[in-house]
Amino acid sequence: MVAPTDHDAARLKDWKEGEGVSAAALNQTNRALERMWTGVDGSRQVGPDASGISARFEFQSVDEDTGLLVCRRLDDDAADTVDVHIAPPYLLRKTLTERDGITYEYTTAQERVATRTSDSSTETQVIVPRYVEGDELYASRVIRGTGMTDADDLPVVWLDDNRDARTWARKAT
Repeated sequence: MVAPTDHDAARLKDWKEGEGVSAAALNQTNRALERMWTGVDGSRQVGPDASGISARFEFQSVDEDTGLLVCRRLDDDAADTVDVHIAPPYLLRKTLTERDGITYEYTTAQERVATRTSDSSTETQVIVPRYVEGDELYASRVIRGTGMTDADDLPVVWLDDNRDARTWARKAT
């Protein structure tokens, strides 16, 4: 499959009621729509070769401002030199500030203070296992985006598959 182009849009036409439509015209429209729906137009964050469903990455760091994971794509066990932003799973995002009667205040992207609103009790929580530089992770390309944007306000299209089952846990004292 190839990315939709301006040429595709120009070939799509408004059909008039009662107008005959050939199979070739319908197939042409179908192919253009399929390219748009499947999101194979390439992300502005990675090259067009990364239009697959899932890929392997090496974790570099966490962007403390956005909470995004900064990673590099792995190919044959060698890390690429281009940083790719990957959204953490929804429940691990620092944008989650309230859920099920508990509020969260983030001290870092991997540590927060949880406060139960009913009795004001608190606990410090950390992501377990922590994201550590050099960790290998898998991410899926989300066609409609992750709902997050990077520091340049570009949509983030990669989502951590969380195959290591990371979660928030009470920090040991």
